Amino acid sequence: MLRRKTITKRQKREASKKRLGILLIFLGMILIAVFLAFFTFFEKKELFVSPLSKDQTSVNTRIEKLLKEKKINYVSFYTAKDLSFILMLPENREVILDPNKNIS
Repeated sequence: MLRRKTITKRQKREASKKRLGILLIFLGMILIAVFLAFFTFFEKKELFVSPLSKDQTSVNTRIEKLLKEKKINYVSFYTAKDLSFILMLPENREVILDPNKNIS
């Protein structure tokens, strides 16, 4: 006959602590998986909203349209840091337009 192994109260406490630790780790992993799945698939993405209404056009578009109407050839057109408009003409000529004045 085999001898029966005796288990002390201390061993029982240690075993229950191990089981509790394993259970908490398992529950933590499940919660992390649920949060990752939620934020991956159900997160609301902010839509880009134009500051202009559908009927309005930007100042750049209006200036480009005005240049085309007047048949002025230009290489590039951009806004400077001081909010003035820089118009690059052929042969490396540069025109600075003040937005506070009547451009037409």
